[in-house]
Amino acid sequence: MDTGHFVALLHLLDFIATGLAIRIWPNEGDYEIGLGEDALLTCQATRGESAQWYRHGNQLSGTMEVKPGFLSLRLVNVSKAHGGVYECRTTDKEKSSIHIHIRQKVKIVFAPSVQHFFQGSDAKLVCKAVGNPPPSVSWYLDNKAIRNTARVSMDEDKCLRVRSVALSDAGIYRCEAMQIDKGELAIASIQLSVIVPPEVSVHPAFLNVTEGEKAEFYCSIIKGLPIPSLVWERQEVELHRGAALFLASATVKDEGLLTCRAKNKGGSHMATVDFRVFVPAKVLRLENMTVTEGQRVSLRCEVAGHPAPKITWEHNGMPLEKGIPGVHIQNNKKESMVAFRANKKFLGFFNCSADNGHGEDSRVAYLNVHYAPHMLPILPKYTIPSVPVRLTCQSEGNPAPHLSWSRPPGLPQILSPQPKSQKRGNLALGELDIPHTKDESVFGEYICKATNILGEKTITLELKRAVVPDPPSGLKVLERSYTSALVSFTAGWNGGLPIQHYQLVGRSRRQPPVQAKVLVKDRKHATGHSFPETVHMKNLRPNTTYFVTAVAVNLVGQSNASAAIPFITRALRAPSAPDIQVIPGAPPRLKLSLMDDGGAPKYNFSVKYRQEGKDSPWLESQVGPKGHLVLPKNLTPGKYFTGEVRAVSQVGQSPSSSFRFFMQSDDPRTGPSGMALALGLGLGIAVVALTVVGLSWLACRRKSQTTGTASVESSTNHNKAPPNAAPPSSESNPSSGGAPLEGSEGAGGPTSPFAWKRDGEPK
Repeated sequence: MDTGHFVALLHLLDFIATGLAIRIWPNEGDYEIGLGEDALLTCQATRGESAQWYRHGNQLSGTMEVKPGFLSLRLVNVSKAHGGVYECRTTDKEKSSIHIHIRQKVKIVFAPSVQHFFQGSDAKLVCKAVGNPPPSVSWYLDNKAIRNTARVSMDEDKCLRVRSVALSDAGIYRCEAMQIDKGELAIASIQLSVIVPPEVSVHPAFLNVTEGEKAEFYCSIIKGLPIPSLVWERQEVELHRGAALFLASATVKDEGLLTCRAKNKGGSHMATVDFRVFVPAKVLRLENMTVTEGQRVSLRCEVAGHPAPKITWEHNGMPLEKGIPGVHIQNNKKESMVAFRANKKFLGFFNCSADNGHGEDSRVAYLNVHYAPHMLPILPKYTIPSVPVRLTCQSEGNPAPHLSWSRPPGLPQILSPQPKSQKRGNLALGELDIPHTKDESVFGEYICKATNILGEKTITLELKRAVVPDPPSGLKVLERSYTSALVSFTAGWNGGLPIQHYQLVGRSRRQPPVQAKVLVKDRKHATGHSFPETVHMKNLRPNTTYFVTAVAVNLVGQSNASAAIPFITRALRAPSAPDIQVIPGAPPRLKLSLMDDGGAPKYNFSVKYRQEGKDSPWLESQVGPKGHLVLPKNLTPGKYFTGEVRAVSQVGQSPSSSFRFFMQSDDPRTGPSGMALALGLGLGIAVVALTVVGLSWLACRRKSQTTGTASVESSTNHNKAPPNAAPPSSESNPSSGGAPLEGSEGAGGPTSPFAWKRDGEPK
C-alpha cells in the first residue's frame, strides 16, 4: 500500500471513529488568508456520497478531486471578495463549513518620497498605510522616534504635522507601519524639503568711481531653497548671468541702478546698486588776510567737482556754520564766502573743505587780526618783611604788547632799568622782583601798563602784608576707638600765605596732652577758600575724656585755637565669644576669630576637647591670634567629640563657644549618613556667627587609616566668664593618645609656647 492510500485510510478511520459523515481541511471554523495569497480548501465524504463546495448558498465551480474521495477548491490571489463562509455538502445533505477571513498585510500605499513646504507654513507629511487590522504608524528623524509636541505631532490620519516649518526641520523622515503581534512592518523614507523664497543682497549697495576706474559688484544669496539663479540687469536689460559683475573701465553711461534678480520655485527677489561715476572735489583758491579789529572781512573759497561738492568751514578746528551771530555764509556750486566784522576771536586759521561724496579737498588760510591790548585779572599779593617777592601781570594784544611798571604819585618809584617782559604769541608776561621788603614803603599799589600800535591799557596790583591765618572751624569726631580718634575740621582763610600745617591738641585732666600735626604739601589753601581736613589722633588712653582744639600755622605764625570739642575714648573689656569655623577633613580643622577683641591687642584662644558620652578627661591647647587649629588624627572612630573655645586677653576671658563633631569610620553603619554642622546659641553677652559647613558622607568618604574620617558640628555657648577668670585647667585623655594637636599654633611651633599635655605632665 502506497503512502497516499495509507493517509486516506487513516482519515477514513478517523471519520468512522468520530462518527462524522463529512470533514474539511483546514479544520472547520475560522481560517485566515493573506490578501493576494493562494489557498486550498479540501473536503472528504466518509460514506461514499459525492460532495460539492458552496459559498453563501451558491454552488462553486472549479473544484477538482485531488485524490479519491477528496474534493478540493482552489482560491488564487485572494481579495477581500473571497472572504465569507464556505460549505462542503454531500448528496444526503450532510455538510461542514469554514469561515474564510481575508487578512491584508501591512503596506504603505501612498508616501511621496519628496514633499515640499514653504518656510513658515504648516507641513503635513503624508504616509498612508493599510493593513487588516489597521497598522500602527511611527515617525522617525535621524533614527530617533519623534515625540508629540506643541509644534510637531501626528494627527488622526497618521500624518506628521510640523507647524511653522523652519530650515532646521528639513531632512529625511522615516514612516514605519507595523503590526507587532503579526510581526509585519512597512517602511517609507520621506524627504521634507523646505521651500524658501529667494532673498539676495548686493555689495556694494552704493559705489562711486572715477571715470576710467574698474568696478566690481557682487550679488550674495541670503536665503533661498532650491538655490536661486542670479541675473544682473539695467533697466530690465540683461547684462550678465552669475553672482559677480565686473566693469574693467567705467564710463558715465554705466552709472545708474544695477539690479541683481534671483529666481527659484518660491518666487523672485531683486536688489539694486546705486552706481555713480564722478569727478572728485577740488578747492581752487583761498587766500591769507591781515585786518584790524572792527574791519569788514570776506573770505572766498573757490571749488570744482562733479557732482557739485558740499563746502564746509572750520575756524581753529571748530565748525563754522550758518546761524552764528555776526557770521554770514553764502554758498553756490563754485564758491563759498564767509563774511563778518573782524575782532580778536576770529584771529587764526580758516579751513575750507569741499566734499562731493566721491572725493574731498581742503585749503587753509590765516586771518591775522590786530587789536589793542587788554589786561588779565590779578589778585592782591601778600608777603612779610625781609622776604623777597615777585609781582606778576599779564596782557594780551596783537601785536603782543610791551609791559612796564610804575607806582602811583606820592609813592617811591621803581628804579630803572625797567624789567623786560616775556612774549608768547599774543600774550605778554611782566615780572617785577622786590628784593628788600623790610621798608614799609614797598607795600601798597603798583601799576602795570601794556602798549602796542593800537593803544595801551593799565592794571593796579596791591602788595599787602600777610597775617596769621584764621583758626579752623567745625571740629567733629568722626570715629573713636580705645586709643585713637578721627577728627575732621574746616580750614579758614590762610592769612595771605600758604598754610604750612595744622595742629590738633587733645587735653585731659589726668593725662599729658596728645598732639597731632597735618602737613600741607601740595595745596596752598588760597585766600577766601575753605578746605575740609581730617586728622588721626593716636596714643590716647582708653576710657578717657579729651578736649580737642585745632590751630593753623603759616610763615607769619600760628592762629588762635579753635573752639574745643569733648569726646571719650572707649573702655577696655573682655573679648567677645570666638567665632568658630569648622572645616571638614580628615581630621577636621578649626578656624577661630573674634568680632571684638575688647581693645586688648594681645590675646590667645583656649581650646578644650574630649570624647562625648563618658567622663573622659579634657585635652587643652592655647592657640595664637591667627586661630588655626588642626584636630588630632588618632581619635576613636564612630564616636562623638565636643569642645569649647574661649578668647583670653590681659583684661579677661570671653564667653565660651562650643563645637561638636563625629569621627567617621570606614563602615557606613557605625555613624550618621553625613556630616552636619549646627549652630548653637547659649546665654551670654555676645552673639557669635558661625560658619556652617555641610559635607556629604558619600562625597567625602575616602579610604583612610584606622582613625577614619570626622563629621563635625559647631556652636557657641555664650556662657559669660568672669573678666579676670583664669584659663581652664589642663587635663589628659589617655584613650586618645594624648598626642599634641597637629597643625595648631600652640603645638610647639615657633609662634606659641603652648602644647597639648597629659594629666600629671608638666605644661
